Amino acid sequence: MANPGYGQINSKSGNLYPYARLADDQGQGLAIPRDYRSSYLSGLGYGKLLDWTYVPLEDYKHTSTENKIADMMLNTGLKYTLNKAFHLDLKYQYERQQSTANTLQDEDSYFARNLVNLYSQIAGPVASVTYKVPPGGVMDMSNTLLNSHSFRSQLNFDHTRGKHEVTALLGAETRHSGSSSNGRRTYGYNKLTLGSGNVDQTATYPSLVTGERTFIPGGDAFYGTTRRYISAFGNGAYTYNSKYTLNLSVRRDASNLFGVSTNERWTPLGSAGISWNLSEEPFYKSDFLPYLKLRGTYGFSGNSDPGMTGVTTIEYQNTSPYTLMPSARFDNYANPEVRWETVRMLNMGLDFYTRNRRLSGSLEYYTKNGKNLFARSPLDYTAGIGNSILRNVASMKGRGVDFDLTSLNTTGTLRWTTNWNLSYNKDRIEDYYPESLRGSTFLQTDAGISGVKGKPVYSVFSFPWAGLDPATGDPRGYLAGAVSKSYNELTGLNNLVSDLSYHGSALPVFFGSVGNTLSYKNFSLSARLSFKANYYFRAKSIEYGALFASWNGHSDYSARWQKPGDEAVNQIPSIVYPAVSNRDAFYKFSEELVERGDHVRLQYVNFSYTLGGSLLKRLLLKDMSVYVNLNNAGILWRANKKGIDPEYINSAFNLPPAKSVTAGLRANF
Repeated sequence: MANPGYGQINSKSGNLYPYARLADDQGQGLAIPRDYRSSYLSGLGYGKLLDWTYVPLEDYKHTSTENKIADMMLNTGLKYTLNKAFHLDLKYQYERQQSTANTLQDEDSYFARNLVNLYSQIAGPVASVTYKVPPGGVMDMSNTLLNSHSFRSQLNFDHTRGKHEVTALLGAETRHSGSSSNGRRTYGYNKLTLGSGNVDQTATYPSLVTGERTFIPGGDAFYGTTRRYISAFGNGAYTYNSKYTLNLSVRRDASNLFGVSTNERWTPLGSAGISWNLSEEPFYKSDFLPYLKLRGTYGFSGNSDPGMTGVTTIEYQNTSPYTLMPSARFDNYANPEVRWETVRMLNMGLDFYTRNRRLSGSLEYYTKNGKNLFARSPLDYTAGIGNSILRNVASMKGRGVDFDLTSLNTTGTLRWTTNWNLSYNKDRIEDYYPESLRGSTFLQTDAGISGVKGKPVYSVFSFPWAGLDPATGDPRGYLAGAVSKSYNELTGLNNLVSDLSYHGSALPVFFGSVGNTLSYKNFSLSARLSFKANYYFRAKSIEYGALFASWNGHSDYSARWQKPGDEAVNQIPSIVYPAVSNRDAFYKFSEELVERGDHVRLQYVNFSYTLGGSLLKRLLLKDMSVYVNLNNAGILWRANKKGIDPEYINSAFNLPPAKSVTAGLRANF
């Protein structure tokens, strides 16, 4: 067990109300309302119920979780040399992983006491209590078993004669992965006697609070999947005079996800490439750049989604409490047109290094063309399975540049090296079938697929912002070019994606890092900075509806508009009660809350010392080093003025990972 983390103490609707006091002046835990008012609970059950109070600083002590994982992996192989050029490789891998997880919420936990009380039956003040959920702990148990087999056979060819060098391989691989899991819940559990109680989960019982008849929650569950893949592949390369290389790679993959037709299950994949070692040419004379190699590759690859199948599949469920018969539900609907996603990619690059390798690196340019990508596609709603389905109907294009450079700045006793990684990536949607062109469907709290042709796959849109009303502090937008506060129309059906403001990509267009390493004798100090640029994110702010309904607040509340003139200081709307949902929605997805995500971050700092000399020999060690490492050091600069870390806007409470310092010892025998 561990102390509850930030945001893990719950109250009304899953949120802790403002200024909740968890401990008294002496540090003793205090009770807070959890699901029901304390005054209401005090009048229930004629004093015969279990204690129904919730004390967060004590409750966590009554929950314990035990996880165990046993993983066995067997790798074996056989290599047989036929002659100088040919040899055969056979490899087999077997993995068996079994994991168990037991979570006990004992008889003193709020979870167990709450369930016992909710289903308690009391006829009157003199009647005894009938427990439909036996008092005691609640034990949830789960077991998962994974069995995986993989077999690979490969024939290799390697032959050099004069200026000619040929390497090739031909092989096949098959994989089978099966997983199964089961879980169950036991009520009235006693960890000392290992005893438990009986629960009738075939009948409904009235809730002591609402009177609504419901089934006692059950925990029995069974799950199993089987996935099979098979592939045949070949690869060959021919090099002439150590200067010109031509390579070809082909493969064909299949899966049990695509139905029974072989033509639908198999997909051909491959690539072809060429390289030219320009620095080996007689006409190439450069003392500054003694090595220069040009290369290019064109290929196409495939991708399958385990959740997509070509045939109808069903998921068997537990016995129905209504019919007491086995039941099942549709898990996937037949989609005979389903096939592999395909990506065609062109890559051109060069490798180089200068004299004495003071500078070395590579420069690459690539383009990607994705076809048959999975996306929602409109469907006749009279089919009875909804108005859309996932199909291979989308396509996208992208291009980018990757640059890697390593410099040897100083040599000798003090050695200093620097490594730069710079990347540019830009994509756009070519084909997509949005379910609606209504503007609000293209606004996401998280970075979702935009679905707008010609725009990046992940884009940021917003409602145009006209500022706050100086008299009332109401947010304002534009309707038909005029300033408006008609929130129903601003966010309604007539507001189309063409009426929204487009900001840019939700993913960085430029990104990279730079690392420096200083070495002096046995000491080494390294650090790495990273940066991301030219992208946008949507900041969070106060939503008055969420504040009133579930106490979900935000620090912007304290800076809200309260009097005329405040609009010159901030753009946080005034409070209105009761809350207006479309007013909240307009502000939430407005231009005012869209920020640049550009930032520079210190990723890590590492210091190490390597031991050497006779001490290692006496300890029978090849090498040994001690180190201290600082991770998640934090942001050094950000474009937004709100102090937000753009990489963690969707984490709980927007909290970035904590800085960590680790120290350790590494040794090799």
